Amino acid sequence: MLGPPWGRPMRAGAYLRLARVQTAGVTATVPLYGYIAAAFAFGPGIEAALGDLRTVALLLAAGFFAHVFGFVQNEIADLEVDTRALYRRPKPLPSGAVSIKGAVLLMLVGAAAYLGIALSLSRAPESAVLWFAVLSVLLADLYNDRGKDIVGGDAFLAASIAVLVMVGAGVIAGFESLLSPPVLAVALLAGLQLFFNNAFEGGFKDHASDLEGGKRTLVLALRARGAKYDSPDGLVYFAQIPVHALWLAAALFAILGPFASLDPNVNYVRVLLSLGLVVLMARYYGRGIAVRERKRMLAYFSAHEVFAVLLLLVVLVPHLPLLWAAVLLLAPLIVFVGANASLYGTPTAPDV
Repeated sequence: MLGPPWGRPMRAGAYLRLARVQTAGVTATVPLYGYIAAAFAFGPGIEAALGDLRTVALLLAAGFFAHVFGFVQNEIADLEVDTRALYRRPKPLPSGAVSIKGAVLLMLVGAAAYLGIALSLSRAPESAVLWFAVLSVLLADLYNDRGKDIVGGDAFLAASIAVLVMVGAGVIAGFESLLSPPVLAVALLAGLQLFFNNAFEGGFKDHASDLEGGKRTLVLALRARGAKYDSPDGLVYFAQIPVHALWLAAALFAILGPFASLDPNVNYVRVLLSLGLVVLMARYYGRGIAVRERKRMLAYFSAHEVFAVLLLLVVLVPHLPLLWAAVLLLAPLIVFVGANASLYGTPTAPDV
């Protein structure tokens, strides 16, 4: 006999599963990274900016509600495909644990809260934070509506995350954030992280249901071409290499450019750490697509995502206080493990 959560979860648990709260800790920090970059570039300095706990809390809340909006809308858009994906354990909408009406209401609450916080953080007359927030919502909506109908449509969602970085930066610098190398570097790294996570990891783990649902994703396109050479996953493996190379180039540009330390030895260590992390990321992704057991695949992909966050922190340290670096790394991990254990009965990545 199945018990919670797979039997009949508590209603609150079903809504939390619908919003994918296990990964909300990561998305919540995205505007904060932009805020940190802008504080470094324009003043008042990272430590002083992070001392404004009200603004920090509002940015974390904005990132959280942006996550709720985006993921719930994605679950609604994928309802038909998820209903046919029999290899997955029941999700809240296909199983009937949450109604369509309830999902739409939660989505609208997430969007309204996100935009409301952005409005409260905006400064007249330009209201850059609000405009950035609106743009990020529109890009996320474009992805959820059309992203899997276009090969490489994950770029819409990656752009949404990059603009979410600008939401945080806009609190300090307004539209000037668009011309700031430190802010743009962080936005590029965050966008690349989301693009890879969605296109290569999400696209691979969901390729069977996406194929059945008639979707057009990057992984499906690569596997179809690779199948002509009797190696469907071979081309997926090789395609991830230039993406990781671009990721490394962006990190090195940031480390040796706008976020360079005055101590060349520190920069040298950061360069080596970045190189090592990107190599690990490429290896773990390669192992993930090679294993047959889905749980191990998800574990490899989760490790890849942790390495990606570490890479971003290597870029920001030593300018970012180590205590805050630890918080930005560990807090999302704690949310991930705690939410998974509570909602799915496992501390590792659930099969959703």
